[in-house]
Amino acid sequence: MARQKVCFLTALALLVGAGAFNMWSRADERGAKVVFDPKPLPVRIGDWKFVDEITADSEVHRMLAEDAIQWRTYERAGQVADLLVLYGHRKRTFHLPDSCLAGAGIAVVARHVVVLTMPDGSMVPFHALILDDGEASKVALYTFVGPNGNPTDLLGLNAGMLWCRLRGLGPKGAAVRVMGPIDPNKPLPSQPICDLAVAALKEVCKRVEKACPAKSRVQKSETGISTWDPANREVWPWQTC
Repeated sequence: MARQKVCFLTALALLVGAGAFNMWSRADERGAKVVFDPKPLPVRIGDWKFVDEITADSEVHRMLAEDAIQWRTYERAGQVADLLVLYGHRKRTFHLPDSCLAGAGIAVVARHVVVLTMPDGSMVPFHALILDDGEASKVALYTFVGPNGNPTDLLGLNAGMLWCRLRGLGPKGAAVRVMGPIDPNKPLPSQPICDLAVAALKEVCKRVEKACPAKSRVQKSETGISTWDPANREVWPWQTC
């Protein structure tokens, strides 16, 4: 009897797992419920000043299938950094940047996790890739933002988007990557590019949090007020995603 019960529970777990995997594997087939129209990133982010926009080619858009992209260069005291932000609702949009860097001929010589302090005092871990492009020492700092507008890792982002799908909400998230030169004689957390990464992450978190469904999908309450109105914080559904 006990053996039959174990077999039944095992079969049930496999069935549930297969269903969840099937839902996740078909996730990209579902239309977006969230509209990403992020306002431009600030001209100044900390001590860094905007220099130029970088335009992604059609192949990049085809591979990433992102909903919005912000790609810019910033300059500080003669140092230039590359800031890339991807917004989207598809799991294929978000990935670890190692393969992209390798494809660009940039070697990853070391991997670290550096914990940086946000303006509100919270601590956020960034993945740090020490790079060698044949010219100078560089670092790529990256992290992700979940549906609720909080920093997370790639696993947390994917889990958050899946949970939103299960609850009938539009999944959403972002990836933030900052790349630029470093001084090999200074500790990684004290590098100026870390200030850019922290300030940029704060801006992106706000943009993900404010992204909302298309007007045609916004639900109305009995009073006629949108229940997904960003101003109505008490019922903003992604707070618990």
